[in-house]
Amino acid sequence: EVALFPMLFGTVTIKRLVLVDADLLAEPDSQGRGNWEFKAKEGVSETDSDEDVAARDDDTRRDDYDDDGEGNASFPVLDDARIENLRLTFIDGQTGEQRSVFLKQADGVSDGEMLVLEAAGEIDGQPFSVSANVGAGEHDVPVSVKVDMAGGTFTVYGEIGDRNDMSGLDLTVTARGASLDDLNA
Repeated sequence: EVALFPMLFGTVTIKRLVLVDADLLAEPDSQGRGNWEFKAKEGVSETDSDEDVAARDDDTRRDDYDDDGEGNASFPVLDDARIENLRLTFIDGQTGEQRSVFLKQADGVSDGEMLVLEAAGEIDGQPFSVSANVGAGEHDVPVSVKVDMAGGTFTVYGEIGDRNDMSGLDLTVTARGASLDDLNA
């Protein structure tokens, strides 16, 4: 459910997003191209400017950059999101290795400035839970993440100076468990 009126002013407001019992397969081929990758439109490359693209095809535009070239990375406003029983299977096309993530539940909300996420499930059969708060924008992005998994608790909090190239990191990372074996599971 998406609010249409705010979209006229450049704000995407998702009133409700629900995904239940989804089964996703991520499978790169032997050359490493993932089944989630789409070919670029013929004649359009990632380095083309907006003017080049518009000159070739008025229907093709990239409006995700400011005039100064900076990205417009803001989260959509997400009033309510719920995911239940999502399974993601990754099969490496080169090695045949298979990994799986089962998301028993995930709840998220964003006010356009901060994304708040709570999730629980299993990674390759190992239970986990995540609690995260991540700010919007490209610069000075606040981050707070807590993961409970493999008998340990892992936390990351602080700030990302530039999200585009992950520079200017000012993060504190901790790992706690009863023993180092717990953290290595």
